[in-house]
Amino acid sequence: MGSDSLNATQAAALASDTLGRFASLVDARLRRRFSEWRDELPVSGVSPDSTDLFDAVAELTLRPAKRIRPALAYYAAQCFEHDVPEDSLFDAVLAVELLQTALLIHDDIMDRDDVRRGGPSVHAHMRGFGGDEHRAVSLAILAGSSAYALSKRVLFEANLPLPCFHAACAELVRMEYEV
Repeated sequence: MGSDSLNATQAAALASDTLGRFASLVDARLRRRFSEWRDELPVSGVSPDSTDLFDAVAELTLRPAKRIRPALAYYAAQCFEHDVPEDSLFDAVLAVELLQTALLIHDDIMDRDDVRRGGPSVHAHMRGFGGDEHRAVSLAILAGSSAYALSKRVLFEANLPLPCFHAACAELVRMEYEV
């Protein structure tokens, strides 16, 4: 091997650095999208309202995470789709992270886990709005369902070329179905 090759430690450091930078980009894009979407929500004056559910989804999604799933989707798409605008591709891979949020919310309910990514799970957070455990779980189910909807929304708004859009939708549905 030539002197330009990386040893395992250097390769791991490079991969970690690349994924860290990618995660920062995903986090920034997610923050921007959540801000845009929140501005559209109606406020009912009833607690909890749609903004409380939305905020719980956003807060969980934005907790520190490696963002491996959107990175894999992004780099896989880069290998096969060369005609997709960078902005469109980047928005599209957010769908995978939002799907992950939905799955985590529902998984925490099934497993009765009160902690996720270093903070309260969504159903544990919803206990703070009063009512019994059934109400907290019901609100968390709604929050998880809204995360599913947001995963589709971000994909619909990504402005992908039609063949890529169809393939991405089919893949997102497959991932939901095969859980």
